[in-house]
Amino acid sequence: MCVVAQRRAVSYVKTYSFGANGAATLVGSMPRTRNYSQPAPSPARQAARRATRRFTARTVVLPVAAVLMAVLLAMLSFVYLDMHAQVTGAAKQNDSLLRELSRVNEANALMEIKLETANDPSRIHAIAVNRLGMYQPTNDQIIRIDRVAPAARGSQTYSPVRSESTGFLALIRQVFGW
Repeated sequence: MCVVAQRRAVSYVKTYSFGANGAATLVGSMPRTRNYSQPAPSPARQAARRATRRFTARTVVLPVAAVLMAVLLAMLSFVYLDMHAQVTGAAKQNDSLLRELSRVNEANALMEIKLETANDPSRIHAIAVNRLGMYQPTNDQIIRIDRVAPAARGSQTYSPVRSESTGFLALIRQVFGW
């Protein structure tokens, strides 16, 4: 079965007149119409006609714009992922530095406590007696040295005041003649 499509084509007939100087002027124009019948094109022919269409701005620009948008989106996503990785790395480094800072602060607090207790006279006395075996000297073991007025400018002489003792120091004095 053949389907016949009705189409109406309109064209214009234009008439010109040429003057003495060679200029053309439009004298008239009148529509010319004609009716003709032809069978409707088959679907295969319509597909072939669509396939052989010329490239128009719409058929070229839209795919190119879509590709460019996809490339731009990919680039932006790579930039975002890189920035996200940098921020994540900086956050991890910040956390590790904060942990190290807290550990150093704890060590500093312990050192301050040790320093405060290290200068305690009772602790020093306990270490001297208990660990080092020291004891309090007796009066005969103490040697006092008094300062004498300087004989010459800038020189100072000291004369020891000796007390009679019978300990180890007395033996050394006798040996060396002090």
